[in-house]
Amino acid sequence: MFWDLNSFKYYFARIARAHFNEVDLNRDFHYLCDFLLDEPHQYFMYRDCQSRNIILHEGEPWFIDFQGGRKGAMQYDIASLLWQAGARIPYELRDQLFDYYMSKVAERVEIDPVAFEERYYGFVLIRMLQVLGAYGFRGLIERRSHFIESIIPALEN
Repeated sequence: MFWDLNSFKYYFARIARAHFNEVDLNRDFHYLCDFLLDEPHQYFMYRDCQSRNIILHEGEPWFIDFQGGRKGAMQYDIASLLWQAGARIPYELRDQLFDYYMSKVAERVEIDPVAFEERYYGFVLIRMLQVLGAYGFRGLIERRSHFIESIIPALEN
């Protein structure tokens, strides 16, 4: 998580000349990580769960591009999928899809729905910061146009 947060700080916030207090920001990063690490994280976390990595084969969804996979929390992938910058999923539909996902998780694993949803929004935040860091590096540093064009939709999220 700190790698992603520092990527945001160095490859997006600093390059965009955002004004921030580094000590306060680092304290907030620690607070966010501590909060998210309270969530069970022994599940497979795809980490790059977005529409372009899901294909349909004979009517069934298949996931591709697993190189970022590792153990993690269940909320990260649904946050990645529902809040991907280019998808522009309406907020009401995001809420409905998250509720459906949470109900399916609850069928398999005992969860506290309030804490699960609370941490989900923490994972949404960390995913948004990770995306901005990646877009900053690929777009603002490497000057790749696709990533530059994706910054505005990411900020709108």
